[in-house]
Amino acid sequence: MSNDETKHLTERILTAANQILEPCGLGQGFSIGMVDMGLIGGVDVERGDSGWRVKVSARVTSPDCLHFVYFERELRSAIMAIGNIDKIDVEWGDCSEWSPDQMAPRVREQMQERRRKRLATIEQVRETPVPRPDQFVSSVPDVLKADAARR
Repeated sequence: MSNDETKHLTERILTAANQILEPCGLGQGFSIGMVDMGLIGGVDVERGDSGWRVKVSARVTSPDCLHFVYFERELRSAIMAIGNIDKIDVEWGDCSEWSPDQMAPRVREQMQERRRKRLATIEQVRETPVPRPDQFVSSVPDVLKADAARR
């Protein structure tokens, strides 16, 4: 087993894992892969007699996250699709290991920019005066009168 083979397989696994999109990000309009989200802590590969043995260290962002079942299913499927894989172990770490600092810098910047824009929109709405009832264009009786006059 060459170091190049190990490195190449590890890169392929990380690429495959990053194609698995994080559901909460999708719900907010972000397509963030597991690697970019910081959900993959590491990948170890070892050549076995009948194929590669792969160990993936993974984590979720919160103890309340139920997506680990989805992530594990998708990880196993994506890694098996690479071929010549004999065994896959996915070890789930304590979610306290995750922080936003583990996200890819470009993803963190995108999220910060979006948050900044949303806060600016909220500030604009807060500064917009609410019309008083006497400032409305017309009342229902006035509309009915105008409609009857047009007939």
